[in-house]
Amino acid sequence: LTSSLPYMVLALAISPFALPLDPFFCPKINTVNNASFSLSLDEYTRATWYVQKQQVNSYQPAEQLFCVTATYNLEGATVPLFGGTVVTVYNEATFDDKRTKVNGGGTLCARIADESQPDKLSVAPCFLPNLLAGPYWPVYIEADAEGQYSIVAVSGGQPDVPTDGSPFDPSTYKCTPRELGINNAGLWILSREPVADPAAVARAEAALEAMGVATTKLLPVPQGAECEDAYASRFLKPRDCGPTADGQGRCNPTATAPPAPSCAFSNNPLGQAACDLATAIGTCQ
Repeated sequence: LTSSLPYMVLALAISPFALPLDPFFCPKINTVNNASFSLSLDEYTRATWYVQKQQVNSYQPAEQLFCVTATYNLEGATVPLFGGTVVTVYNEATFDDKRTKVNGGGTLCARIADESQPDKLSVAPCFLPNLLAGPYWPVYIEADAEGQYSIVAVSGGQPDVPTDGSPFDPSTYKCTPRELGINNAGLWILSREPVADPAAVARAEAALEAMGVATTKLLPVPQGAECEDAYASRFLKPRDCGPTADGQGRCNPTATAPPAPSCAFSNNPLGQAACDLATAIGTCQ
């Protein structure tokens, strides 16, 4: 029996009932930056993005994927323990009546930990530090002749859930980001137009498939005329980029950042230590 034990272990390892090691073989994806292209944050935040297709996740179930928009704004937001660039994120969606607003937890903050990699953002509620933020990676993007972005595919980090094929056949092996959980979850195709050219969406899907990212779990998101009531009450760019009452434009008002929040914990030494660190790096005063 002892002499046959290694063969039993090998048989279990290669059997269909073995614990899968497949995620370790998922194709590694790259973000959009390369030798000839660097993501412009000003252009990416210039106008609202309309989700054309997306994968469900724990905070965006299928029954809430209607009239989904994402508006990014450079308005001087700050997050704890971080002094770098922060993008304010306005995510909006409705239920299937295309009027009832989904309450998804309010405004989020996207952070750029490395200014040389603006295509590797992490997103979380603004009160949370970067350690608790989840990845948001543009992995495919198209631009027109004027350099304006028109369509983008975004992954919630490195896909690690196998869906198709065999890890021993890279030509067929596909993985997807997680559908459960909050961080490292989500897959989106977004367009500047409420209703995108189907050919552009198909190109984005084909690009994902070529990277080894499965698109079979993407769901279509209704947009356009049937969502006009939903759009009416949202902050959309460039529609809402006119001057506000104080004479400052609402869209990307980076010239004047808000003052850093004050930071003091009189009876909590641990909290005060975090404050002192935040003050040292310039996110509190």
